[in-house]
Amino acid sequence: MRTIFFRANLLIYFFSIQVFGQISHTTNSISFRDERDTYLISSQPFPDKDGFVWYAVNTQGTFYKYDGTNTIKYTYKGIKEKELSISNLNIYSWIQDGKGDIWAINHLGAYIINPKTFNVRYIKWELKHKIRSKEDVVSLLDKKSNIWISLGENYVIKIDTYYNQKIYVSPKEPKEIKYIKQNSEVVNTESGALRIIRELDQGKILVKSHCNLYVIDDKGIHFVLHLKSDKPNLHFVGNGEIFKNNASGVVFFDGKKYNYTYLKNLNIQMFDCPYDNFLYSKTYFFTVRDNKIYTLLFDKEKNTFTTIDTFFLKRNILSKQLRLDSNGIIWFSNNVKIVMLKPFDLRFKKYLQGNDSQISVKGMTSDSSGNLYVCSSSGIFKLNANDKSLSKIHKTSYSRNIYNSILIEKDSVLWFVGGGPFVNSINLRTNVLKTIKYEDRWNFKSIFLKSKSKDSLWIGSDKGLFIFDKKSEKLFQYKINNINSDGLIIYDLLQSINGNLWIATNKGLYFKDKGNKFI
Repeated sequence: MRTIFFRANLLIYFFSIQVFGQISHTTNSISFRDERDTYLISSQPFPDKDGFVWYAVNTQGTFYKYDGTNTIKYTYKGIKEKELSISNLNIYSWIQDGKGDIWAINHLGAYIINPKTFNVRYIKWELKHKIRSKEDVVSLLDKKSNIWISLGENYVIKIDTYYNQKIYVSPKEPKEIKYIKQNSEVVNTESGALRIIRELDQGKILVKSHCNLYVIDDKGIHFVLHLKSDKPNLHFVGNGEIFKNNASGVVFFDGKKYNYTYLKNLNIQMFDCPYDNFLYSKTYFFTVRDNKIYTLLFDKEKNTFTTIDTFFLKRNILSKQLRLDSNGIIWFSNNVKIVMLKPFDLRFKKYLQGNDSQISVKGMTSDSSGNLYVCSSSGIFKLNANDKSLSKIHKTSYSRNIYNSILIEKDSVLWFVGGGPFVNSINLRTNVLKTIKYEDRWNFKSIFLKSKSKDSLWIGSDKGLFIFDKKSEKLFQYKINNINSDGLIIYDLLQSINGNLWIATNKGLYFKDKGNKFI
């Protein structure tokens, strides 16, 4: 046994607020699968104008509406229900028309759902090509309640309130812009996929194909601009919506330079960025990459987007799509659940979470003044109850900074254990850090630390249960019948007032009545 002392008052550092993420997001995961319903979600969620949330599953023609408590099933009766793979039945786009009907759209057709009558209609598209890109399937409801749909073809469909359809096909183009080089191949832009971008002033519709921009108005579809290159992450926003009004220039995403351009004849601004989709709300920019949601803050004076928070998920987000409802809730889904995320929830404040990392917190305790002490994979932290300042107890020359359990004794001594055969203590009055090592005799990883008596502590480990004597600083192994401690993992311990003992292990639950053997 070796005991090491440190004077800890020189080891406490205070961090500025930027080190730890302060954007508070709260989430609620809604799982719809059970023993009876084993389907998979095959679309992003769609919050409608009435506050209901719609989603599709991998059963052909089947949709569900979620009202906050129950799910209501809607089915297209024109086909037999059959289970399809996720790749065959993704709903790529949703829209709610002026009558309140819900449109669920993919590259094959559109299901039109009447929420009140439960009637489901189906419109089938006549396609010339296989689906080129799911991102090209876009729907838009204009100010006159017309529905516009692009399908990855060289035309766009307009559907009026009487369900009459009108087709707008890519116009003939000058030879110098008709053919472009893309991925070492020459592409005819007249047959390229048109994609709906947005509604412009005076009810005009902006669409894009490769390097060309077109506008659709009452007279037809017209070529308006040839872009120098077909960048994959090119976005279009209203003039002054993000950048300064009527301006072009340079914008920075986490220090990397991109360009934005004011298109005067369209009264919009075009910009390139590292992300292929985003939500923009109240100077905050939300975007998805794989299983992460990034929050970026935009400084309009400096034209800089800075990542200020990263939200980590276990599964990738379907279609990399985020939906913002009228209440400011962000919705997204994976194949097994729908998630609602409330950004900037002022009820919670985040600590020990940075832009690109989250410190794994293993245990915590508090003193009578409300100060919080946290043990983690990166050391011991203290959160001051008065000013909410965060400090860390750390010594760079000392490698044992991974701690799993912590407790406080009479507001004066912190005891904590971690990933090795040692016990640490800090006297909060004298700031002396003491480390007692047992490497010469024991080799285990501590899991928890609990008070046994005034003079001793329980230590649960991956190699059995131990008792630590505070006065002698000796460590004793606690025997549970004749079980080999090398393979016994102690997860938890409960000691009742009358002296009975419950021990949770990887080999079951053990009970010891005071004065008797374990059973």
